[in-house]
Amino acid sequence: MRFYLVAALSLGLALAGTGADVQVKRDEALGLLWHTPRRPPYSKSHEGLFKADTFSWQCYPVIAQGLRRDKKALLVKITVDGPGYWDMRPVVVVNIDGEVQQIPIAEDGLRPYTTLGQNRGVEITLVQQDDFLGRIAKAQVVWLTLLEPSGDGHRSVKLSDKQVAVVREILDY
Repeated sequence: MRFYLVAALSLGLALAGTGADVQVKRDEALGLLWHTPRRPPYSKSHEGLFKADTFSWQCYPVIAQGLRRDKKALLVKITVDGPGYWDMRPVVVVNIDGEVQQIPIAEDGLRPYTTLGQNRGVEITLVQQDDFLGRIAKAQVVWLTLLEPSGDGHRSVKLSDKQVAVVREILDY
């Protein structure tokens, strides 16, 4: 299953629209259909004195489904990018309507990258989080937090109403 997760993050295959805001990527080699939001919304968090000290966050579900439409797996994708060098522990702290939970990130579920503006970014993939996504879909307030390795700091963002709506839409798909 982990091999499929890595493929979900990097496929550039032909798209076939299937609904209002959901797109499907067909991967014949893996025998999978990847259902994702067409344009996942962003949230921003401000981490310093200047406007350039802003981090961009995305959080949305991905459905991996067999080509025969017989098997499904639900994944969570989180992307974060921001200025300078920053690092994080392999855990996401989630606060859903006041209930705080730490979700560990598997070694193959963390992929660092660099943006065109030389900002550092990371793509996080969480597996087997159906309950987590269901709680987000029903939530009023959702916060995501990444902890620094030293334990001295963290980066947090409150998910926007649009981001929570995208979770609902994919789960209802």
